[in-house]
Amino acid sequence: MKFLKVTLILALGIGISPVTFAGEASVTWSSPENYEDVRLAQIDPDNEELQVRFSRIARHIDRLAEMHLADGEELKITVTDYDMAGTMLANQGFNAREFERKAMMNEFPVMTIDFERVSADGTVVSSEQGVEIEGRAIRTEGRSRFPRISSRDEYVSAELNMLNRWFAQQFLSQE
Repeated sequence: MKFLKVTLILALGIGISPVTFAGEASVTWSSPENYEDVRLAQIDPDNEELQVRFSRIARHIDRLAEMHLADGEELKITVTDYDMAGTMLANQGFNAREFERKAMMNEFPVMTIDFERVSADGTVVSSEQGVEIEGRAIRTEGRSRFPRISSRDEYVSAELNMLNRWFAQQFLSQE
């Protein structure tokens, strides 16, 4: 009974929280066929794995915007280059997939992006072009301020952590 009361009080308290965020994000992948690490037509001719990777990264950026940008704000990101961590190597044995991405401990993803943050009234708050974002071994962005990385997204966790750190440095340190 006491547990039910505490749960109800917490639920009501969270429901009437005065701080709400609901920003939006859009991600454009500019000429992905020219990216540093995507010239592997023999491995993934239909680019199915690449499209799944792109959609997971775009979904994460959208969740970041929902969590941290004010209602009506929009973050527009154009990815101009993307170098994934690791190298594609042939699997040994009887695996269903013929190739797999293997990343050494000192290999990290790199993205080059253009971004524009637009306020609810349509004015550009900040923008930059040619920003190079690099992954790193040590997480410095903190976990509690960012969307949880599920086990389904584990293969892009280096990219998601890299984007969390960039987002924190670019937008959250200004608050």
